[in-house]
Amino acid sequence: MIILFSSVIQLLPSASTAAPWGKAGTIGTAGSKPFLAGESLNNYAGWTNPPNLSAVAKATTNSGQMEGVIDLVNAFGSMPPTIYIAAVAYGTSNGGATAAQCPAGNGDGNLYPNEFLALPIPAILDQNADGKYDRLDPAISFVVVQITRTNGTATIRWNSVPGKTYQVEGCDQLGGTWAAVTNQLTAGPGALTTSADDATALPSRFYRVRLTSP
Repeated sequence: MIILFSSVIQLLPSASTAAPWGKAGTIGTAGSKPFLAGESLNNYAGWTNPPNLSAVAKATTNSGQMEGVIDLVNAFGSMPPTIYIAAVAYGTSNGGATAAQCPAGNGDGNLYPNEFLALPIPAILDQNADGKYDRLDPAISFVVVQITRTNGTATIRWNSVPGKTYQVEGCDQLGGTWAAVTNQLTAGPGALTTSADDATALPSRFYRVRLTSP
């Protein structure tokens, strides 16, 4: 398994670099960029092209998970607004072909720039180190940031995390019953704010947003 990192300004226009570790195919980021790799037949895991303060750990079983820590500023020269990541499983031997990848690709054995997952840095911050992203914590950043009303339609906008699902609810008066305003909404790739519309004839209404996915 190989996990590759890049920033938006360092993705290549196409998959034009040979795959790392002597594997088959090509990838859409420069070969000088850091990547984390582990072997499935033993407990080896390590960084290649690592910046300072990088670390890695892998379960002792040959099929266990691995984790890595990387200093993004040292890796890219400054804190990028978004990082791009992809995980690829290759055959064990030299020249091994792609066996699986996440996000899913087109299946041709190459890793293209549009097959990396975009992770906006603000969406993955945990400033109080409690194991919860700030944008999933109502005490920090999971808040409604704007409510606008035009021609009887209220638009509610809130801080979101890509891939998370939310339910917007409305209440006609304080102490009343909350009810769903729209269907549940899932924040799209790279989305830092998500919005929903409420076409209501009421002159005013209270709103809240609930996180419904873990």
